[in-house]
Amino acid sequence: MSSTKARRSKAVALAGLVVVAAAAVAFLLVQNRDSARPVASAEKKRFWITKLPPAAGSPQARTTVEFFVEHRSPCNCSYELSLLGRALGELEPKRLHVVFWGGDGPDGRERLRKLRALGTQLGIAINGRSKFRVIDAHGTSAGATKDINLLLRQHLWTLPDFYYALSEELKKAPGGKGLSMSASEFESRLSARMVKLRLTIPSDGSDLTR
Repeated sequence: MSSTKARRSKAVALAGLVVVAAAAVAFLLVQNRDSARPVASAEKKRFWITKLPPAAGSPQARTTVEFFVEHRSPCNCSYELSLLGRALGELEPKRLHVVFWGGDGPDGRERLRKLRALGTQLGIAINGRSKFRVIDAHGTSAGATKDINLLLRQHLWTLPDFYYALSEELKKAPGGKGLSMSASEFESRLSARMVKLRLTIPSDGSDLTR
């Protein structure tokens, strides 16, 4: 009788070990599956800016370009916009004054309120303006124009659009000259400079002062 009980106890213990082993294998499979699956959008790394870039260009310039970025953003939009501002300040340092605002901070929100830009924290203003009618570089007919708003996220403006808006404001300054380059050259030079800035500025966008 005792030998029968012993065999039963061993069988129960063995079954228990099998269950534990199976559970461990299942857990590892789930872990491997989770690590291999694509990261959901809600889990992607957030870009938190702790230091805004310094102002660039000349404070005495007749044209001021304000860049509004978000300190906390679910994407790298603020990072890219900051790089654009840095590159622009180096492109025309004597004719432009480039400044940066935290659009989700108290000072930035107050500035946006003065610009009557409600419901936005991200974008650009040129001499206090964000709405422009520009040449449509991709229009189907010669001389085609379109309306853009540099302070509305849903408005998909391009670097050529920004070029025409900026040139329009520069022409209002004494001398009446726009940018000293074509739209395509403006785009290529800014893009090239932004590529170089990415090599020195952390990709998490935390410190944009470098």
